[in-house]
Amino acid sequence: MSIPILTDLPIGSIVSFEVTAPVVLATSYQDCKVCGYTDVEGARLAGDSPYETATAVQPTLPEGAPTDPRDYMFVTLELPNGKRTNLGLPWIRKETIVVKTNTQHLIRTVNTGPNDTARIMELFARAGIKLESITLNGNT
Repeated sequence: MSIPILTDLPIGSIVSFEVTAPVVLATSYQDCKVCGYTDVEGARLAGDSPYETATAVQPTLPEGAPTDPRDYMFVTLELPNGKRTNLGLPWIRKETIVVKTNTQHLIRTVNTGPNDTARIMELFARAGIKLESITLNGNT
């Protein structure tokens, strides 16, 4: 298991991943926005408890990972609920990182009408896909 580097979590991207210590930290982080990077003191000043958390997480870190939180960077994340948190890069399981791209899809349906809009929106919501808009066109 290797440690993530800054390019694995680009600033501004939406990411999901698992951590090395799900008992100490949340089990997984889904659809979090990468806001930036800081050191341990920046994380502390932001209201987190990086020294205490680092001590609790240390037994779960991959072999060769730095054990002193002053020796690694922290990623600042905006969680889906709007709250921000800082996680030490070694606490993230690199192989689980998924970076969502901002790709748009144009989907056309046939034999549907205005009464189907709610059902279509529900299908996308169940799949975890955010719809920006639905445009109804007349008969073609």
